Amino acid sequence: MSVRNAGAVPEHLGMVATPDEGRGVLVGGRSAEGNGSLATAGILLLSGTTVTFHGDGPRVELHHVRGITAGHTLPVSLQFAVAGLVRLQARVASS
Repeated sequence: MSVRNAGAVPEHLGMVATPDEGRGVLVGGRSAEGNGSLATAGILLLSGTTVTFHGDGPRVELHHVRGITAGHTLPVSLQFAVAGLVRLQARVASS
């Protein structure tokens, strides 16, 4: 997943939710500071940048999600500090 912050101010992804009250665990990127790092407010998204969630970058780990297998889609809600709640369909990949 890639997230673009086209806004003029830094943004934080603070929460990821799935159906049935599921929650994603936010894991920061390799760098302890800067774009993609995990802060108290969530994953930092600097203004005018794109953060890619995979590999050495930040990621969202979903645990105990039932009835979904790799290759299918899952409705998720992303809560941003400035932009608010964004709903989307995410393609599921195995780890």
